[in-house]
Amino acid sequence: MATRDDKGRFAEGNHCSPGRRPRETERRYLQAFKAALSIKDLRAVIRSCIDAATGGDVQAMRLLLNYALGVPCDALTEARLSALEHGLPATLKIVYDDEVLSHENAGN
Repeated sequence: MATRDDKGRFAEGNHCSPGRRPRETERRYLQAFKAALSIKDLRAVIRSCIDAATGGDVQAMRLLLNYALGVPCDALTEARLSALEHGLPATLKIVYDDEVLSHENAGN
């Protein structure tokens, strides 16, 4: 069983949660990766992914489309954005009208 501190976090020294690598290590990994990958190699990888996608590989299709077009919003997020876009003007009008009515009533 993992030991936790009073805030529910993994306690120090817990072998179940070694924590994240230090940023310096990540930076060195990224430098090594970039040094090993030439533009020619990168183009070959992209071409291979395109070939796999056009050959019917769904994961390759998803990867290509996500990088080319960006990760799509989920339907719920899209619906919420649409509701906000359409509902906000009406909400503002109600608030504005109410504010106008309040000021008009205050003068009487």
